[in-house]
Amino acid sequence: MFSLREIAIYQSPKMLLLLAIVCWSMLSAESQTVSINRRMIPDRPMEGDYLVLKCTVSNPLAEQYVEWLEDEDPVTNGSDVLRDQSVYLLQSERVPENGNLIYQLNITSVSRMDFGRWTCRARAENGRFISENVVVNVQYRPDPMYPVCEVVGESLTCQTQEGNPRVVVDWFLNTDANRTQFRRSREMTEGGYILSELYVSKIGEPMFEDETVVCESAASSCSISKALVYNRTSVLLTKELQDGQIQIRCNTTIPLPGGRVDLEFDTQADGLVKYREWSDELDKSATYKLSNVSSPQDKFSCKLHWGPFNHLESTISLTEKDSNDGDNNPTDGGDRPTSTASFSRTWIIAVLIAVGLIVMLVVILIIVSICLKRKDENPV
Repeated sequence: MFSLREIAIYQSPKMLLLLAIVCWSMLSAESQTVSINRRMIPDRPMEGDYLVLKCTVSNPLAEQYVEWLEDEDPVTNGSDVLRDQSVYLLQSERVPENGNLIYQLNITSVSRMDFGRWTCRARAENGRFISENVVVNVQYRPDPMYPVCEVVGESLTCQTQEGNPRVVVDWFLNTDANRTQFRRSREMTEGGYILSELYVSKIGEPMFEDETVVCESAASSCSISKALVYNRTSVLLTKELQDGQIQIRCNTTIPLPGGRVDLEFDTQADGLVKYREWSDELDKSATYKLSNVSSPQDKFSCKLHWGPFNHLESTISLTEKDSNDGDNNPTDGGDRPTSTASFSRTWIIAVLIAVGLIVMLVVILIIVSICLKRKDENPV
């Protein structure tokens, strides 16, 4: 039970006034609201667009504090702009009709860095913050320097920025009238970048010197010449002594689709003998094991063929040391010649041969024409 003294205190005019002030301040704080005009924000603004973020604070205080944040990172601090003031412009005004405070941020050129959740936050009279947020989904294309194509190991690679919405990467052959696409071998996305790979084994051998494989994304493209891909291929022929036998091995550094590996053994007694052995598609090689070497002058030649005119070749000869070595003295392989692709050279030779044939045909026609003319001039 309250004492008479306590009842008198609660009923005193001063205490009632104090309680009324506290209740009014609590009610006024609760009546404050923050709203963002979402109709002024496009669903997907394009990079470079002018963007307006308009925030309205109802029943503002005389000294109202408001701020804009992007993903909890402050962009404004009251009347101050914390970012580039040539891009981010702040406007603040009170509406005479209702006393509301308009706190508006103008982004003169929105960028992909502005993608995120934007929050308008105001401090109420009781010190608490009230806020509302909106997601700004900025669309953008990859920078003009992308995509970038290169040959890495046994793959053609194409790198580009991811973009928003995400770009699609396509591979195709430039000489294909129907633009039949290659199916990419692998694709990964990391840190906002896309890396697409196409295995060399999928592109086929070059039939024409100007054939290129094209990677296209977001209306931009890069290309790689087939001849460049094939000119990176090499043939390596090695020899070693293993378990009393001389082993000759031929390997290619980059597998060639549609290619054929021939290992030729030129002996003094038997002449040219061909051996062929395939491994799997991604590591084509030919291996021949030889025992009882009869002559140190025997020579091996490894040839990698593809297309009608192209081949790579590497040769190696046996020596007196090879035929006399024991089990514990493997040879070091001697010279290990590596041949480069002869794509351009063979096409030049083919063109020269064709030109020669044409010249011969023209000469023959001239001679025939002269003979016929003389016959007409001197009839029998």
